[in-house]
Amino acid sequence: MKLPRLISLIFVGGVLLVLGWDMVRDELMPADRKILFVGNSFLFVGDVPQQVKRLAASGPEPVRYHTRMIAEPNHRLAWHVEDGKALSELRSGVWDTVVLQDYSRTVFSPDLKAEMERSVEILTQAAEAAGTEVVFYAHWPPAPITRADRAAKVAQIERTYRHIASRTGGRVAPVGRAFAEAWDRGIAGLISVDGHHASLLGSHVAALVVLATLGDVSPDETNWRPEGLTEEMVAALKRDSSRYFRADFAQNR
Repeated sequence: MKLPRLISLIFVGGVLLVLGWDMVRDELMPADRKILFVGNSFLFVGDVPQQVKRLAASGPEPVRYHTRMIAEPNHRLAWHVEDGKALSELRSGVWDTVVLQDYSRTVFSPDLKAEMERSVEILTQAAEAAGTEVVFYAHWPPAPITRADRAAKVAQIERTYRHIASRTGGRVAPVGRAFAEAWDRGIAGLISVDGHHASLLGSHVAALVVLATLGDVSPDETNWRPEGLTEEMVAALKRDSSRYFRADFAQNR
């Protein structure tokens, strides 16, 4: 083997080792849809974007997603606007879809809600200019989550996101509503031991709802689940989240 070829093979092997095959494959193979996720720990705990990607690829007619997540703990969309990374990505024109999620307590503060509306307007304007569709991630309530008020908080969160979507354009992934429906059916274990973030099961519910909202693959057609979850645990959740498949396409247009 000639030395230059050997050096090239060693280099490629090193890249695969450092970056991982999945990341390299994403760069080398074309994606059916490129999705940018912008938010905080309600996205990165459980790696919701990666779960959405794996689910989409597991259907009878696999759909390849390329995803990127820009997320920092406890950060608001206003911080992402000031930071500039999300806006730079949107203005690049690379992304087909952006999923936006704001700080979990924002909707319960008039000042933060006003800030959210200003930030979303900036981000959605950049998305619209680039031809990127917007999906809003209407999450579950922040801690403390109590049986007495969780349904009202879920409704307030989704109402806020739908109001903003109606003004700026976009669709809403009703993640919090899916949590509430699961709680009503007696399904426990959606929230982690910290009482605030989603557990592995909860993050999987979130991924199923986002997948359904994106509208390429129905959750009940998927056959992937995270290690540690059984088919028995996720079967009803897949069926329930499939009700959101393309359900929001006609709204906020």
